[in-house]
Amino acid sequence: MAETKGRYVNLPTPSGVQRWRIAYRKQRHYGTVDWDARTIWLRPNQSREELADTLIHECAHVATGLGDGQEPSIEAPISRIAQGSTAALLRMGLLVVEGDD
Repeated sequence: MAETKGRYVNLPTPSGVQRWRIAYRKQRHYGTVDWDARTIWLRPNQSREELADTLIHECAHVATGLGDGQEPSIEAPISRIAQGSTAALLRMGLLVVEGDD
């Protein structure tokens, strides 16, 4: 899958709300943040649950302004936030995983 144009969303950042692009591209990681391009890159072919978890995770990086090895101790808490949020969305029925009809 080639890079996609993606969709734009306003995200909170330490500098205020900014317009960011969310798009797909083939990559090793589930998701990455391109700070210069204000783009969250997502790996294609993730399940809905993985995609929700990844998107929440990357949005948390944007919201905190932390990433790219700036603060290694932030990765574990951000992962817990994303996993907990995804679990809550699933439990509340706001996110439905394929095959859970």
